Amino acid sequence: EAARELKGKAEFHICGYCEEDYKDIIEREQKAGTIVYHGLVNNIIDYERNSHCIVLPTFHPEGVSNVLLEAAAMARPIITTDRAGCREAVEDGETGLLVKERDSQDLVEKMEMFLSMSTEERRVMGLKGRQKIEKEFDRQIVVRAYLREIQYVLGEKKG
Repeated sequence: EAARELKGKAEFHICGYCEEDYKDIIEREQKAGTIVYHGLVNNIIDYERNSHCIVLPTFHPEGVSNVLLEAAAMARPIITTDRAGCREAVEDGETGLLVKERDSQDLVEKMEMFLSMSTEERRVMGLKGRQKIEKEFDRQIVVRAYLREIQYVLGEKKG
C-alpha cells in the first residue's frame, strides 16, 4: 500500500523469500512498476549499499531482526515497526523512524518524512545507527550477555 501511494517518489526494491499468500500481490505490483522484486539474494550488501533507507514494516513476531542490524551496520537509516524485535535496533528520529503496526498511512507518513530530509540529515541518521549497533550489538557484547545469562541460569539450578 505504501509503495503504491509513493510510486514515483521513491524506488522500492524487495529482497527475500515471498510467502505464497503474497506472490500474486508481488507479481501485480512488479508488473505495475510499483516495486522491483529480487527474490532471495545471496549477497544483500550490494542492495543495501545502493539504498538510502531500509524499510521493514513487519507485523510478525521477530527476534531482534538481522535485517535491521545489517542495515544499521551499513550506516543505512531504518524505518520499521514499533514492536519488540524491531524497536531495539532504532532510536526513533535519530537512527531511523518507527511506525505503528499494520498502519500503512503511518508508514507512508514516515517514508515521506524521510524523503523530505536532506542528504546530510539522512547520512547523519545512518551514521548514528552504525554507532548504535557498534555500541549495543557488537558480537562480543552479545556473546558476553548470553554467557552471563547461561551462568545465571546454571547457578540458579545448582543452588
